[in-house]
Amino acid sequence: MDLLWIELILWAAMLVLLWAMKDGLGRIESEIQASGPAGRNLRSNWAEAPAFVQATDLEEQIGILGDAPIYRYAVINGECYQFDHVLPARPSAVLRADQRCIAPGLVYVRYERQPVSA
Repeated sequence: MDLLWIELILWAAMLVLLWAMKDGLGRIESEIQASGPAGRNLRSNWAEAPAFVQATDLEEQIGILGDAPIYRYAVINGECYQFDHVLPARPSAVLRADQRCIAPGLVYVRYERQPVSA
């Protein structure tokens, strides 16, 4: 008889847990729908970010973001920049005056030393 009560209590606890999970996921779904159009992905946020610039020279590959290589140094408009970080995927991202952004969202900061050419 004691085992029956334990089993009923465990089943009741599992039902409460499932109900709480369903309720939580429903709230998350509502927040996602309220935040923007369906199907919005990270790439759509990049278009709202600061304008991308073109580098005239890139040196010392240090990684890859998607299909784009990440270089330690970039020469942009005759000035040397060093890789700093990847631009966050949110439209409110703002660059400082000493930063430049190269597609697909690589942020470089002005660097005083000129890179060594290979």
